[in-house]
This record gives sequence, C-alpha cells and structure tokens, in this order.
Amino acid sequence: MDFDLELIVKVAIRTIRETQLFIQEEIREDPASAFEDILIGRRNKPLLAVDLIAERNTAQNLRRRLQCYKLLAIGEVSLRDQNLDLSNEKKLVVLMDMVDGTDLLERGLFNWCSAMVFYYPTSRKILASFVGLPEDGVYFATDHKDLAYKYRFHSAP
Repeated sequence: MDFDLELIVKVAIRTIRETQLFIQEEIREDPASAFEDILIGRRNKPLLAVDLIAERNTAQNLRRRLQCYKLLAIGEVSLRDQNLDLSNEKKLVVLMDMVDGTDLLERGLFNWCSAMVFYYPTSRKILASFVGLPEDGVYFATDHKDLAYKYRFHSAP
C-alpha cells in the first residue's frame, strides 16, 4: 500500500500541536482534574486524567484526519494488552504517547514531549516518527528525503 507521507506529516504535526495546546489549557483551567490519578484496565499502572484524555482525543483526531487509511491508534497509557502482536495487522498503526514525561508536566516544566510512530506491519516498516516539544516544535523523520526534519511552532520550518 502506498502512503502519502506529506499528508501523514502534516496531520501528525497539526495533531501534536493541537494536543499540546489542549493539555496546557486543561492544566491552566482545572489542574486538580487534569492531574487526578486514575487506573485503567488491569494494568494497575497509575496515570493522570490529562494523559488519558489527551490520548483519546489524539486518536480520534488522527482517525478522522487519516480516515482513508483506517488507522489503528494505540496509546501508551491505554494499552491493555501487554502482549500486543501486530504481525498480522493489515492497517496503518500509530503508536503514541502524548504526554511523555508526565512528572515533568506536573512540576510545571516544559521538557515533556508528545511522541508518535506510524508503522505499517504488513511491510514491517516505520513510515514516520515524531517528537513534539511544547515550546519548540516537532522533530520528525521519514524515509522520504525531501521532507524537513523539524517544524517550528513559532517560526518557519
């Protein structure tokens, strides 16, 4: 299957930026709720409400914006299957962690990040990977040599 890497890059950067702005707004408006401890599934791994909400919103936005690919979105905090096996998966998969460094975010630091990897299991190929820093931009890599490697939020790529 051929993938439009320019579309994936555009959608990923936009989604990361929107998600990070959402996270920052949630924390500003209602920090008690954003930093509320919750448990999901049987993992017994504590996580924060803002982690789960950001992940679910991101998955929904990506599926809507990339609906042509019938995307399978898998988030780090909501992953229920510890033995996830993608070897027979036919869809484009995005693995994501929208608040990597939650403890840093809780302390009011801006060196947390959002990360995504687009993977196509059928060909065992990583198509693109992204790391977004809230006060900087999105660093990314693809196998397409003509695409930039960094997109700045506050200036030109």
